[in-house]
Amino acid sequence: MKKITFLLIVFLSSSAMYSQESEEIIEEVAIEEVVDKPQDIPFSIIEEVPIYPGCENLGRTDKKTCFQNKIVKHISKNFNYVNKDSLASGRKKIYVMFTIDKEGIVKNINARAPHPALASEGKRVIQLIPQMTPGKQRGKPVNVKYLLPITFTIE
Repeated sequence: MKKITFLLIVFLSSSAMYSQESEEIIEEVAIEEVVDKPQDIPFSIIEEVPIYPGCENLGRTDKKTCFQNKIVKHISKNFNYVNKDSLASGRKKIYVMFTIDKEGIVKNINARAPHPALASEGKRVIQLIPQMTPGKQRGKPVNVKYLLPITFTIE
């Protein structure tokens, strides 16, 4: 029987080095796009992150950390790959991208994995995420795009 060990990595944001002036211009352009066009805002740059149940009474930074911790716990608790014996031993990675819509519901789930069964399981687990308080940009609910790499090892 094979043993599965999980390692979940949550992307925060990668930022390039810009001067103070350049950064302000980039932020203004991003805000203009949000106001003028309905679009998905990446989790890494959203002003107010979606609030996972249980994270409501925290500060801004703590809400982001709490969201990420709750997602990790959710994946660890609900990921169930019963046919792991059909996979070769080693490290496996599933990339799951999804949107938390303006109502706080997880939608548009896509997954990439080295095996179709792993991609299906990644989608299934994400579908189980409970409804949240939606993320906000300029005080208005918006769709928030989230990328979650799920890494685990089969021994």
